[in-house]
Amino acid sequence: MASWANAPQRGRLLDAANLEDCIGAVPPRLYEHGPRDLWEEKHQVEAAMGEFWKRDSALDVHSEHFDFRALHVWLAEMYTDHMGWNTGKVSLAFERVSVTVPVLIGAGSDGTVKESLIAPLKAVYEFVKRRMLLRTGQLILEDHKVLDSVSGYCKAGEMLLIVGPPGCGGSTLLQLLSLRGAYFSNRSGSVKYNKIDVMDQSTPMLAPLRKMCCLINQEDTHLAPLSVYDTIQFAADCLIPSIIPFAHYMREAYVISVARFLGIERVFMTPVGDENIRGCSGGERKRVTIAEMIVSELAKVVLLDTFNKGLDAAATLDITLELKNLAQKLHIAVVAIVQQPSSGVFDAFDKVLVLDQGKTIYFGPPGQACAYFEQLGFKKPEYRSVPDFVCTVSDPASFDELVPPANRDSVPVQAEDFANAFRDSPLFAECAEQLEKGLDGGDLFINEHWKELVDPEIVAYLNRESLNPRGRQLWVLLRRNFRLELLDSGTLIGDFVLSVVIGLLLGTLFLNTPDTQNGAITRTGLIFTLLVYVSMTGLATISRKYALRHVFLKQREASFYQPGSHIIASFLVDATFAALKTIVFSVCSYWLANLNRSAGRFFLFVLICFLAAMTVDSMVRLFSVVFASQISATGAAGLFNLIFLLFSGYLIPQPQIGGWFVWLFWLSPLQYAFQALVANEMYGRPITCTQGELLPVDPSIPDAFKTCLYPSGEAYATSAQYVREGFVWVWYNILILVGFMALLMSVTIVLTYRMRPTEYKYRRLLNGSRIADEAEIVKHAEKQQSQRTETHSKLKKTPSKSVGASGSIVEPHVDVDLRMAHRKPALLVWRNLSYTVPIGKGQTKQLLKGIDGFCRPGRMIALMGSSGAGKTTLMDVVAMRKTMGVVEGSILVNDFPQDEFFSRYSGYVEQMDVHQGKLTVYESLEFSARMRLSPDASDEEVQAVVEETLDVLLLGDRADQRVGTPGVDGLPAEARKRLTMGVELVAKPSILFLDEPTSGLDSRAALLCTQVMRNIANSGCSVICTIHQPSIEIFNQFDELLLLQRGGETVYFGELGEGSQTLVNYFTKNGAEPLAAGQNPADYMLLQIGAGLGTKKDNQRNWHEVWKASPECAEISRLACDSGKLLATGSLSPMLHDPSRSMSSWKRLRLVLRRQALVWKRSPEYIVTRYVVAIFQALLLGFTYFQLGNDQDSAFLIVASLFLSLLGAAQQIPAVVGPIMQGRAIMYRELASGMYTVFDVFVSNILVELPSILVSALLFQVIFYFTIGFTASRFGYFLLTNLLFMLWCVAVGQAVAAFSPNMITALAFPAIVDTLGNVFAGFLIRKDNFPVYYSWVYWINPYSYYLAGVLNNELSGATFVCSTEAQNVVFENPQPGTSCTALSSTAFTYVDVSGPPQFSVCGYCLITAGEDILEPFGANAFSKWVSVGALSGFWLIFVALQYVGLKFVNHQNR
Repeated sequence: MASWANAPQRGRLLDAANLEDCIGAVPPRLYEHGPRDLWEEKHQVEAAMGEFWKRDSALDVHSEHFDFRALHVWLAEMYTDHMGWNTGKVSLAFERVSVTVPVLIGAGSDGTVKESLIAPLKAVYEFVKRRMLLRTGQLILEDHKVLDSVSGYCKAGEMLLIVGPPGCGGSTLLQLLSLRGAYFSNRSGSVKYNKIDVMDQSTPMLAPLRKMCCLINQEDTHLAPLSVYDTIQFAADCLIPSIIPFAHYMREAYVISVARFLGIERVFMTPVGDENIRGCSGGERKRVTIAEMIVSELAKVVLLDTFNKGLDAAATLDITLELKNLAQKLHIAVVAIVQQPSSGVFDAFDKVLVLDQGKTIYFGPPGQACAYFEQLGFKKPEYRSVPDFVCTVSDPASFDELVPPANRDSVPVQAEDFANAFRDSPLFAECAEQLEKGLDGGDLFINEHWKELVDPEIVAYLNRESLNPRGRQLWVLLRRNFRLELLDSGTLIGDFVLSVVIGLLLGTLFLNTPDTQNGAITRTGLIFTLLVYVSMTGLATISRKYALRHVFLKQREASFYQPGSHIIASFLVDATFAALKTIVFSVCSYWLANLNRSAGRFFLFVLICFLAAMTVDSMVRLFSVVFASQISATGAAGLFNLIFLLFSGYLIPQPQIGGWFVWLFWLSPLQYAFQALVANEMYGRPITCTQGELLPVDPSIPDAFKTCLYPSGEAYATSAQYVREGFVWVWYNILILVGFMALLMSVTIVLTYRMRPTEYKYRRLLNGSRIADEAEIVKHAEKQQSQRTETHSKLKKTPSKSVGASGSIVEPHVDVDLRMAHRKPALLVWRNLSYTVPIGKGQTKQLLKGIDGFCRPGRMIALMGSSGAGKTTLMDVVAMRKTMGVVEGSILVNDFPQDEFFSRYSGYVEQMDVHQGKLTVYESLEFSARMRLSPDASDEEVQAVVEETLDVLLLGDRADQRVGTPGVDGLPAEARKRLTMGVELVAKPSILFLDEPTSGLDSRAALLCTQVMRNIANSGCSVICTIHQPSIEIFNQFDELLLLQRGGETVYFGELGEGSQTLVNYFTKNGAEPLAAGQNPADYMLLQIGAGLGTKKDNQRNWHEVWKASPECAEISRLACDSGKLLATGSLSPMLHDPSRSMSSWKRLRLVLRRQALVWKRSPEYIVTRYVVAIFQALLLGFTYFQLGNDQDSAFLIVASLFLSLLGAAQQIPAVVGPIMQGRAIMYRELASGMYTVFDVFVSNILVELPSILVSALLFQVIFYFTIGFTASRFGYFLLTNLLFMLWCVAVGQAVAAFSPNMITALAFPAIVDTLGNVFAGFLIRKDNFPVYYSWVYWINPYSYYLAGVLNNELSGATFVCSTEAQNVVFENPQPGTSCTALSSTAFTYVDVSGPPQFSVCGYCLITAGEDILEPFGANAFSKWVSVGALSGFWLIFVALQYVGLKFVNHQNR
């Protein structure tokens, strides 16, 4: 690999003379007065210089002689001379920086459903009470400092390392240095870029400086389907502005150079991936995170927050050294937080800042840190590295270990003591002197006179939020978003297939609709059906918008683009595919249904449907910005969609809407779409009446005297009050729809500008026990301050710890009790193990190749190698966690093959800390213990194991804290990792697997976790652990090492030996370089095998071949085949499972159900949303159809209101998908651990929903039913039927979640169900009008049974009248001069419309009994109780489908 900043310069660089010759053709621009055209200057420079990289290989990124520094210097000189764009150097200084977070002790909700329901009233009471207590002085508001008077600096060309325990304030300091101090309302001190104080957000230089600073967060937030190349290229397109000359080549050069620098060029075409999409490894993904931020040409300050998380030690060291090279030669200031830094990494930095509880306990050169703390009275143990010593010196648990007995009364104890000691030191005085003098980056425009040195055009340009023009931003975003859509080919094809299927289905269902009166009614039903489908498919896009949300927040903070460009690009991409799907859908349905067959009307139809779809899409996009939770956004969008459909003009015409509800009609965009579609279809269409449609249908009245209600389409549309008169309203409605879209887009853009990453707002509030981020940890640390003195006084009396044989330390406070040692020993052996996976197109890839190994009871094996070597893959195979691929070889436990009960006596600590965030730490451990310990264990024994585990993992003080959501609230990373270990440890496994348990932890937490693992192994457990970046002390805790190289090949397996001497001897005797003095053996052996960024030395040996030919390999193979020699105790008995000792199914189900009920109780965002939506829907429908009577208008409105009662219930389908999909990862982990069965999850999913379903159904039904004015005596049947239908909807949602691979697919299915259910319910198209080939669908449709049942219940025996003469159907009297009453019979009653003597016009009530309504709807074809039985059957069918999906469909690809 060619180094990015220090490549061998074999080619000729341009000298000064050549440089002047090249750029001399363009007149200099610096300090030129008068207006400037920057684009014109760009074109002039490019024309004068041409393709300069082709004239010198050192400037050509594709040449082996390429030198990035030469290119950078060449461009910098050109920009200075011709653009006035000299950014020069930037030095950072921060002085007495403090950040405080207001905390109200004892306030806040515990986040239960009960608390959330009474929260509004409680909030008013608490506000009044708080004001009174504050006024009387009985309540004191405390401010907890995240940072407390922190000072330091980082000069241009230097690197500053920040270390400290969780909660030390390092991440907050990086946020301040990255010019994001506005997110901290209570801050003080100064942060200076050169000599400009940027703590003041009104500083004029803030915008230009922000573009020169890149902050790399520790979370890897990416768009998983994009390739590594596309991700970095997009960053370069955004961060390197087009106005810079040769921007196109610079982007190419920077992308390739950064990829080489980070060793990810070989995975350019690999998807970034995530937990659902297979892609690059975790270490490679971390390097992509770094690459997309440092690809900016303007970057002068690089801030890295825990960049080594997930990287092996060699890769971390390589990146650190390259960053140092980069900083020195390009004059960049680098500030980094590094967890568990090795000695090489630690020494590479120029300055080190050590923080504890937000206080500075050391700032100075890394080489003086050890001596400084030893001057305070501490003593570094020989086995501990300097970085680990510095990181643990202020840890109370290390007091006895680091302080000689003679110094225990004089050394600092608390963080405040350390801070005071540092303030009295010469190092602090030196720092203060440097800060007082000030830091200047050099001759550049970043100073107090910058406006005088730079042209106004440059000033204006740098002050923009994003340097690229809006057109360029839009183009780049469009290109990326289109690529995203095309990469998700499965979903895209599925959407188009769905459009074709639904279009053909509707087209054939309404096939050749006749130009009759019933045909006109059917057409309006079809148009409303189209709107229902369009709106429901719009709701299904909400998960796609949330997938972009977190990436947008990160990239917006880094000035990639403006929020407006992001929203517009997203809209245009959605509009493109919506237009294509609308065209496909329309072609398939329009012509088959015999809608207005003219080209102009067809294109108007497509346009209106498209505008309706995009209006709903714009509404969904707005909600995705307003709501941080997708569950809340889905509920709100569904509610508004119901309002839009209700007031679309079809279900209730505008004149019949009473009171203020008419405003909902005018504010519903779908009513304008409905009017436009009806007018487009009906205007100009002739309508005839068949004999059966002539009124009255009395055979005694001659046809010549009967009337045809709607002689034309226009007459039908206007008399039904669907449209306004005049075809011009079609165009007016189109313009109104465009206006709705523009309004929604404008509001969305405005709100998007106000969006901020979630973590910032959590830093400002304390909410009960769920304190957020560093504020939480600081509060927790301060709570322990009062106990520290007592703790240290006890430690002073404690005898010194002993050093183990391998240099490991036995910590008294983490000893394992005898209860933990009651486990059966297990010898695990794997022989000739290989693993192959399919990679598509019939090809396979072998990830593991013939690996032998074993793990003995009481031993701890380190499984190590570079990123992508197959460490986790091997452990997954051995632990039986793989769900795909082909495993070859044998795996034995105590000389017997693995069986299906292996998970019962083994534990697996996964790398991802997947937990149920609503539970507390204690509840999580207790659940695992009860599910996995012997069923004979009493409550006291279970509690004892849980308490002991809390003590072992030092989680006792967090026992009652919610686990929370990573990156948002709850436990910090190190405590979450220890909890992951705890849920396996309580099971007392005989074999324990741990996948990178120390990744993401600081040195203290990593050492603690390793000591816990050591003690677990000492209790007789076989421990296998993958690990990254172990310190010497951590590495020496292990007994044996299995080392892999890329390709899944063994490099070494065997004893480490005293001080890892056996390992070192193996490498040195086979030709490796000797171990340097003080070098970490873990780093040494990774460097020897070529780990790191993928580079290999010219003389790099193939250590796998060396291993295969070695006597050590032969010995391992012999021992693996003769396990009797592996144990001193001889043979072991098989690990048999005794079914009689298994927990009873009832007890297991009860425990799972209790846990699930507790989670639901603490999920107000889900349960309360269900209640609120039910109440709102009931009030909306109830007052819209308020107190219906028995006139002719009410007859139709009764049917419409009952039809709408099922639409509200149908919204439960998408609502229940989210919780099940989100809990899927937890379920897979616990199923793999043998905690419970699929049946337990299945039953719990059903039962846990019942209470909230019953409550919400009752709330809806009582309000809806009695507000409309239905018969009270018939309420019981409506309650039962509506509840059954709602249960069926919940079952459908749960079944969909069980079968769907992702959220996007799961949310697309409800649109299909709702559309088909509505169409075949008999309301939008009458049952008698179904084509014969679709008549069977009516009988398998739960919607039709529900509607028929409730209509029978309400309309059977009901009577209706004509309350006004206008409601009568009139016809010509066949017997003029005779009263119409003479024509009456038992079946028909006629009245005189015109008086004597002519009596020429007669009238009658079309609907006089409920049966007149039931007959057209087919509701009288079966009894009410048949509907109840059918709904019960449908519910049971989909309940069973959920079980099938959970049991046989596994979406976890491992």
